Amino acid sequence: MVPGVYIFKLTGKNKTIIERIIKQ
Repeated sequence: MVPGVYIFKLTGKNKTIIERIIKQ
């Protein structure tokens, strides 16, 4: 899985995409 810190760095345009990956 992707580290939380990495997710925070991508917050913005990819926020919706990241949220979908986490929900899956």
